Formats: sequence, structure tokens, C-alpha cells
Amino acid sequence: MLIVCFFSSWVFWSSQNFLYQVWYDHTELKEFIDYFAPQNELKPEFSQTDRDERVRLFNAILKSINSNGSGLDKISFHSPKGEKLGTLLTENEIIHLIDVSRIVSIFKMVSWFSIILFFSCLTFLYFYKTSEILNIKKLVLFYILLFSFSFITILIIGPLEVFELLHEFVFPNGHQWFFYYQESLMTTLMMAPKLFMYFASLWIFSGLLLFFAMIIPIRRLLQ
Repeated sequence: MLIVCFFSSWVFWSSQNFLYQVWYDHTELKEFIDYFAPQNELKPEFSQTDRDERVRLFNAILKSINSNGSGLDKISFHSPKGEKLGTLLTENEIIHLIDVSRIVSIFKMVSWFSIILFFSCLTFLYFYKTSEILNIKKLVLFYILLFSFSFITILIIGPLEVFELLHEFVFPNGHQWFFYYQESLMTTLMMAPKLFMYFASLWIFSGLLLFFAMIIPIRRLLQ
């Protein structure tokens, strides 16, 4: 059920571009890009792009990640007049984003299996007529303890260190996943890793909110 909720949250926020345009307008993202884009050693022309083009580029990357990496090599950036200034991603960035898309694909496969399993269990429990499995107090306490422990652990180890450890564990050896802003428009466009914290907060909070919102109606259905 939790996986189903996180999957639903991912689908929803992907359709909303993870509010990239909101972060662009209300954080230091614009200033960040304007500062680092001219320093890019390979494609300094990116500094000529405007807000709408940057929002479009992030959306194009997100759509490709949700489509097994399709079209990453074709993403190009343009001036406000519509002139093509160059392709956005380097070969190493494309390889990295394909690795990310594989993780997303695995998550989607697990999620679809979870959806089937969830409704199968719900059907069984409906005819079995029990609500004991959904003790709300125990569930809330369990997840509060679980996420509190996870949050404290991340704070103790350090958010950046956890971020790097996860990347080393998840991505194949020899595949570049760390990019300097001066060499990567992808990293500059996403203000990595800071902007990822905003995305993750949206995703996790919405998933948990949906999870707890579903408990009461499901419990009533089983009763």
C-alpha cells in the first residue's frame, strides 16, 4: 500500500514537472543558473536561455527518464528567439540519466505488481471481514518511528554523504555520476543536489499523506 502511494505521488508530481517552475521563481535557482551557465567550459551559450526554455528542458529530461531514457540525445536548447544553440547533454550525462531511468523503470515494475497485490489483498480482506490488520494507532506509531529513525540517521551521517553513498551503491562502476557545474548543464539546470531535496520532500510527503488518508476509508470498507 505504501509503494502504491509513493508511485501515485511520483506519477502526479511528474505530470506537474515537480514544480520546477515554482522553484525557479521562488528560490535562488535562477541566480544559480545565471552564475554558473557562463562558466560552462563546453557550452557557454546556455547562458542565453530564458526561464521558459529552462523549464521546458527540465520537463524534457523528466519525460525521458520516465520513458526509459528515450530522446535524451535529442534534447537541445534555444535562444529566446528560437535559435538552436546546441545539444544539452554530454555523453556521460546521457549514460547517467539512462542509469536513472532504469531505476525508475524498476520502481514502476514493482509499483504495478504492488497495485495488483494491494487490490487482491483488499478483496480477500473484504470477504474475510477483518480490520485488525489496519490498527491505525500502531501504523502511525510504526511509521513515525521508522521515518524519525531514518531522518536522524541521515542527519548524523550527513545529507551530502548519504547522497554520495547512495549513488556509489546504486550506479554501475565506471559510470560518472558526479559532475562539476562548470562541465555539466544538467547539474546546473537542476542545482544538484539541493533541488533534489525539494523534489524528494514533495514526493515523500505526498506519498505519506495519501497513505494515511487511505487508511480510514479502507478500514471502514473492511468493517
